[in-house]
Amino acid sequence: MSNSLLFQQMPYVVAAGWNVGVYDTWEDVLPEILNHPDPKYIKFDTEDEAETFLEKISTIPKKMYAVAVGRKVGIFDTWEECKEQVYKYPNGKYKKFYNLEEAERFIQRYGDVPEQKYCPPVDLQGRVEDLANRLSKVEAILERPHSSGKI
Repeated sequence: MSNSLLFQQMPYVVAAGWNVGVYDTWEDVLPEILNHPDPKYIKFDTEDEAETFLEKISTIPKKMYAVAVGRKVGIFDTWEECKEQVYKYPNGKYKKFYNLEEAERFIQRYGDVPEQKYCPPVDLQGRVEDLANRLSKVEAILERPHSSGKI
């Protein structure tokens, strides 16, 4: 197959990428999918087919995560973002939704916690370094020559 056939102008739909939409060439598609964690795209014979497909997938509900009690209250697009807010947070409350209004109602209903305490993100690396530093100080003290206490 020649390069001219490979890169001929054909419509593509980027269904999951940095910017969802219809693109005229493969060169236009590449920046929208490169380094994306889960890119999805498809080539069509006509622009009408591409536009129709894009309209259909635009009506599919997208999941979201509502955090009512956590480090940061709000609506998040991914589980990873949600987890950062609720992991090891005392009485964290979250739920997955496919409807923005329902997610907002969940936050309104469960998010009004009078004494919501701040719980900083867990910094395990910092804790390990702190413990290692303390341990080395203790070891240095134990390695010092000891006197018998007699004069």
